[in-house]
Amino acid sequence: MNIKLVYFCFFLSGFSALIYEVAWLNRIQLIMGHTVYALATTLAAYLSGLALGAIFTPHLKRSKISSLWLYLIVELIIGAYGLFFYPFLKGIEVPYSALVVWLAPSLSVLSLLQFITCGFLIFIPTLLMGTTLPLLAHYLYTHDNEIAIKIPSLYGVNTMGACLGVFLTGYAILPCFGYGNTIYFAAGINMTLFLIGSIYFTAEKRPSWQELKSGVGKIFKSTEPVASFSDLLSGGDLSACVILFVSGFVSMMVQVIWNRLAALGFGPSTYIFPLVTSIVLLGIVLGSFLFRKIQVKN
Repeated sequence: MNIKLVYFCFFLSGFSALIYEVAWLNRIQLIMGHTVYALATTLAAYLSGLALGAIFTPHLKRSKISSLWLYLIVELIIGAYGLFFYPFLKGIEVPYSALVVWLAPSLSVLSLLQFITCGFLIFIPTLLMGTTLPLLAHYLYTHDNEIAIKIPSLYGVNTMGACLGVFLTGYAILPCFGYGNTIYFAAGINMTLFLIGSIYFTAEKRPSWQELKSGVGKIFKSTEPVASFSDLLSGGDLSACVILFVSGFVSMMVQVIWNRLAALGFGPSTYIFPLVTSIVLLGIVLGSFLFRKIQVKN
């Protein structure tokens, strides 16, 4: 097992994920304006997709396909979606415009329509992104005592890639190459990860086409029980879940407020979101590595 290569792949995975987020926000702001609603739509769709993807991951394991290959397949699908995202976006513009003209909605109803339309397009790939950390963690760490020590490193490497991705996209990639090429660049990273895995992770058995079809059937049709979110709550971890929920709620609320204050102070700008988000992610990276150091010493 080449752990360094796995970490490098997950670094690039986080890098591409935030390229998408900045590019998506750029498109949504053209529809909704440089408002807090555009930012809230992007963050809400992005984070809810990540959360539900993580919850859905145990169902993927029903397929009996290696966690590493499931991760690589997910990266390939995310890349393919990235290539077709712009046509999808253009495809919904006509029915969306017709619906708005027909309804002549109030500002609140219009904001809701924009949230549903834009959020749905973002939600699909982020659902897949949410499966990547659990799948790689399942592949790398098979013993319980490894999780607390090593997961922060995996999470930190991914977040480090995300931090670099959001900063470079906002200040260099998007301004230099434009929206379309930026999305294609991110999709190319995802597809390259699949190719790297196909070439170098030869120790893992590559699933055949027949095994893939059978695995998809098991994911959606199997009655094999899997661990669920309700199992976690019923297992006596309710207080920990509440603390984590409140922590996530407050952190995102603070990030939106920081973006809003920066926009009020410096004016609406495409550079504010990358700057604030990269600072937030840098703090998460340092925190994850600090936690690992504490765990190792204990």
